[in-house]
Order: sequence, then structure tokens, then C-alpha cells
Amino acid sequence: MAVGPATWIAQRTAARLWGLTRVRWPDGIDLLTPVGKKCALNGVVHHRSAVIPTTDLTARRSVPVTTPARTIVDCLPFIRPDRLGKVVDQARRELGMTTKDLAACMGRLDHGGGRLIVPLRAVLADRIRQYGAGDSDRELWVLGILLDGGLPVPSQQHHIVVEGRDRFADFAYPEWKIVLEFQGYWEHVENRSRYDDDADRNGGLAADGWTVIPVTSRTEQGHLVARVARAIARCAA
Repeated sequence: MAVGPATWIAQRTAARLWGLTRVRWPDGIDLLTPVGKKCALNGVVHHRSAVIPTTDLTARRSVPVTTPARTIVDCLPFIRPDRLGKVVDQARRELGMTTKDLAACMGRLDHGGGRLIVPLRAVLADRIRQYGAGDSDRELWVLGILLDGGLPVPSQQHHIVVEGRDRFADFAYPEWKIVLEFQGYWEHVENRSRYDDDADRNGGLAADGWTVIPVTSRTEQGHLVARVARAIARCAA
């Protein structure tokens, strides 16, 4: 209230508000604001970020606060590695956080695979591994392969305007203009219009400089990881 709008409880204070007691106790009241906002209050630890999407924000007992997923990602420096899996499982069990929520948040904040993100990638991959290629949630299967391979977390259902049309890629690394698209066999065999539309979209992406990497249920996992790694290395050079 003292700082004004566009202010949220965050980091270790948010962890306490969510009941995530395995996160180290805060040194003060952690507040998150956009870059450019000033806060000089005794007992307040002010954090600024240029990445504060509405999907990372909510309220707890009417208090504006970061979501459990954003809270965990922001608190990585303050969670012992042997406790990280328990923190994630508690948030899933008690707070309704899903693996998709956590993966999506990591994708927004993990630009280039920062060192602090690495332990969380392993924890998340362990929990995604239960899904198989034939599962209805194929995106989790692909995501698990990428995380197991030590790759940065991609953006899921990433919005791209292609030749004036709104398109959504299954996975994308927008900073390197790389797209991964899962291609279901029966979806294309039995749906000619879907087949033509996907080909048209991929052609537009290629013309705009995007690298499109197709994925099927029979794509060999090691090959997929190697292809994405090569594409990232080439685009980052």
C-alpha cells in the first residue's frame, strides 16, 4: 500500500505467504515492481524486473503476490538443492501448481540457460518423465526431452505473426528464431487442410528467417536434442 500500484509481494516473502517453508527465511519484506519504480522503505527489499507478465501474478488473502511458479523460480538462490524437489512437490500438491505452469515460467525467465536454473530443469524433467510419447499431453513429453538434454526451457504456444496471420508454435526459442512443431501422423493423414496449413505456415516462418524443427512420436530423443543444440549454436554465433 505504501509503494502504490504495480507492486507485488515476491521472492522469499512470497514463499512464506504461500507456505513454502523450505525456502530460506527472508531478510525483509520482498517487493517486486517494474523497472523504473522507486521504493525506499525501512525493512523492505526492493526487486525490479523487466519481465512481469500477468500470468506470473495473482493474489493470496487479497495480497498481490507472484504465483507459486514465479516464486519458486525467483527463490532458486535461496533453496538448498536437496530441498528443491520437495518445494516443487509441495506447490503442486497444496497450491495447484502444475508442471506446465513451472515450465512456462522457466521459459519466460531462462534466457540462455542460466546456472541457477539448471537444478530446477533437472527436478522438472524428473516429474515430466512419467508422460510417454503416446500420452494425450505430447507437449510435456517433448519438453521433458529438451530439459533432460540440458537445453534452455522453450516458450510454449508462442505467438508469432507470419505473413500477417496470428500463429502459435508448439515450442519456440524466440531469441534465436527457432521453432519446434510436433507433427501427429493421423492429424495430417486424415486432415488435408491441416497438412496444407501447416506447410504454408512453416514456409512463411522459413522465409522470415526462422528455423523450423519438426518432431514426431518416433523422433529419436538424442537426435532432437542434438538438432536443437546445433541450431542454437548456429543462431547464437
